[in-house]
Amino acid sequence: MSATGEKRGPAPIVTGISPKEATAGTKITIRGENLGVNDSDILGVLILGADCFMTVEWKSQTKITALCPAEVEGKGEIIIATVSGGLGTCTVGFRAYRESVMPLKEVAFWVEEKRTFRRRRRLQDTSDFLCTDDALGLSVEGNTFHKFPEETLLELFPGSTPSGDVAQENFHPLYFLLETHHSTNFEDLKAGMSFLRRKLDTLGSIRRCYMLDAKEGEPTKRATEAITAAKQEADRMFFDVLGRKDRADATRNTLNVMNRFKFLFLLPANIEANIAKGDYDRVIDEYDRAMNLYGDSDIEIFRRYLDEVERAVEELKLHLKDCLEKDASLSIETQKKYIANLVQLNFEGDPGWNLLQINYSRLLKTLNQCKEEHLEHHSATPANPHPLLTPNLVSTHSSNKYSNLQFLTDADSVSPPKNVIFVEDIAERLTNEFPDLWKLGQSYFKGDLVVSPDATKSPVFKEMILGCIRYVSNLIRAAVIPQTLNKKKTTENGEEDDEYGEWNGLDYDKSAQWLPFCLRYARSCYAVFIELDLPSQALDILKRLTTDLRIQCLQTVFHTVIVQVHLLHEKEDWKLEMSDQHGCITELPEMFATVVNDSVQLIKEAIVIADEKEENILSIKNAQGDLEHLIQNVLSSFAFTLENTAIQEYRSESSYEVPKDSMRLLLCINNCHYTLTQVLPKIQKAFQDVGNLSLETPIHEATKCYTILHGKLFEAYMELKCEPIVSTIEPTMYVGKFDWARCPKPTDARDYVKEIIHNVISVHSEVERISCKNSHVKEVMLRLVEAVTEEVNRLFCSIHRMNSNGCIQAWVDINCLSFALKPFLNKDSAKYLDEASKPLLELERPGDRQIVKSCQNQFEKRMKFHLYAFQINEIQY
Repeated sequence: MSATGEKRGPAPIVTGISPKEATAGTKITIRGENLGVNDSDILGVLILGADCFMTVEWKSQTKITALCPAEVEGKGEIIIATVSGGLGTCTVGFRAYRESVMPLKEVAFWVEEKRTFRRRRRLQDTSDFLCTDDALGLSVEGNTFHKFPEETLLELFPGSTPSGDVAQENFHPLYFLLETHHSTNFEDLKAGMSFLRRKLDTLGSIRRCYMLDAKEGEPTKRATEAITAAKQEADRMFFDVLGRKDRADATRNTLNVMNRFKFLFLLPANIEANIAKGDYDRVIDEYDRAMNLYGDSDIEIFRRYLDEVERAVEELKLHLKDCLEKDASLSIETQKKYIANLVQLNFEGDPGWNLLQINYSRLLKTLNQCKEEHLEHHSATPANPHPLLTPNLVSTHSSNKYSNLQFLTDADSVSPPKNVIFVEDIAERLTNEFPDLWKLGQSYFKGDLVVSPDATKSPVFKEMILGCIRYVSNLIRAAVIPQTLNKKKTTENGEEDDEYGEWNGLDYDKSAQWLPFCLRYARSCYAVFIELDLPSQALDILKRLTTDLRIQCLQTVFHTVIVQVHLLHEKEDWKLEMSDQHGCITELPEMFATVVNDSVQLIKEAIVIADEKEENILSIKNAQGDLEHLIQNVLSSFAFTLENTAIQEYRSESSYEVPKDSMRLLLCINNCHYTLTQVLPKIQKAFQDVGNLSLETPIHEATKCYTILHGKLFEAYMELKCEPIVSTIEPTMYVGKFDWARCPKPTDARDYVKEIIHNVISVHSEVERISCKNSHVKEVMLRLVEAVTEEVNRLFCSIHRMNSNGCIQAWVDINCLSFALKPFLNKDSAKYLDEASKPLLELERPGDRQIVKSCQNQFEKRMKFHLYAFQINEIQY
């Protein structure tokens, strides 16, 4: 309504309510017309007379929502009042009812649980009724879905508002039955009736008991008596427990006192048991505890037990001292622990320094024992020697058939020299025991042994270390490289002091095989000492030892390689290998390459430094040049082997037949050429990783050596082939007492010409078959043909008389020989034939040329297949 009280629009009309029935807190949707233009236009919403303006939510002019209030109950209308339309009307009804709330029921409002009312002089709590079930003791779950119509109930009870709740004052039984059990069958109702009767009987029994107690009077007397008796029993139990606690405390105090003295009484036995178990720390702790507790006590029994403890502690000191002196298997940590135990037990003297002396003496004893054992075994030399210690040598056994040319043969790898076994044994003992001595000394002078170090003993310890290392170094020198050992000392009697033993030394032939292993053992010791951070003086001793061993290794390796290469010709089995590139060769060059390549690793091991602290032996004066000279000797040594193979007479045990002399020369020439072109580059490549060596000079000198050998072998072959062929020309020319002055008419070339051709072809065939392609054939044939033509020229120039037929025959022979040997005629050969034919031109007559041509054709026809070899050769060369 407006300020003047007049309406500005139509009144609100409610035409629909959802739901039509609701309990308190239920959201109600109100639909109608003219329900306000906005939310501020709403003045109020009355649900059954209760204003619900605070819960109203305006949606539109036709829809409003509100919550059902809790204070209303019954059926009525919902009226809406707006500013624009005033107080509205309602065309539908709405019913609000109160739901029975059980304890576990969720509701939207607060339920008063403590509403009481007075009944017969006592308060009745209504919350008890909230927790009761159905009054008839029946289940009402199914009846909630088939409720009796409320309109019908209101019609049956007009003018009153009864309730079916037994807790309400307006409870009506009939209303309860219609509302709750209108669908319950008759049998269930009879059961409910029986339930009510039992309840009434129970209430009657309770009333009779109450009345009886009221008549007798003082109903709490027995309860008072029972409470008094219970209190007395509780007091009795409390004092009993308290007394037992006092007795337990007294017993506990007594046991504490006994345990305090029990420690002292049992201490001697405990010390013996802990010593037997090796628990020395426990012994020391208990001893210190006993002395702190009872050390100043004058009680006789205490003093007696303390004396027993003192005796046990003295025995422990002696036991620890004996362990340090006699037990060599103790680790350095255990030794440090024993020293700490002795210091804690107030041991007299300097146990740390004593331990150093003990370990030093033990190490020297071990080294001397090792020397004596191996010297005894070295001098015994039994028939079937078995080494005291098999060295951990790298096996060099190979399935290659040249394994006997390796630096270690099968026999050597099974039974190494006693000197090498000794070097390995003493190096292993030194590396196993010396680090403990050094670490123990460092711990002593750093104060890690729980003792005060004596700095004045540092020079003594240093001399002990240097003397030990020097002694081992000289032992190794005496065993394998005695030439580097200083002269032996002499005693007062003038005799030599055999301090390092009498060793026979390694055979020079075996040095190259075993010195590298000795070098590895020395290097292993050197590496261990470097890690220990020893003084430079100590490291220099082993540094000089490794340097001398490396130099000796190089010398012996090169010497052994040269010796083995010189003996390779004895291994020649003349098994031939053919190839177009290299011709026919034997396996000897590969044997040479194998021997040299096997030595490269040993040479590299000796030259290349294993640690940056080792000395570079190539930096020594003239060392680079000497090493290159040694390599040059190795590379050139195979030339002597090839020469011996070509000229030496020997019997071969191989299954292959030994070739004749000429073929041996050709094979050696091919081997020389193969070595020059293939083997030397391979060896040069193998030496590339050996230090910073330059092989230019050694390769150049070796090449010159093999070139000279090639020339010598070629001359030997030419001498071997030319002399027999040339020496047969004159006898075959005058065979049958042939006389040029009485020569018959010629029809063909004479037999000596054919014999020359046959001999030349045989040489050509041999060289062609053995030599590589485009290699020696032409060179040999030129030299051979030159020698033949020279001899032919000499023979023709020595003829004194010749008839016309002889002149024609000589002309035929020279022409046929020139035709056959044309591919291999050089300037000198052609000159010899020209000189031989000049006298014949002066004797020429008419018709002689036809006869010469006819005979030459006959020769070409008959010697066609023989000359074919030369023609093929002419095409190739």
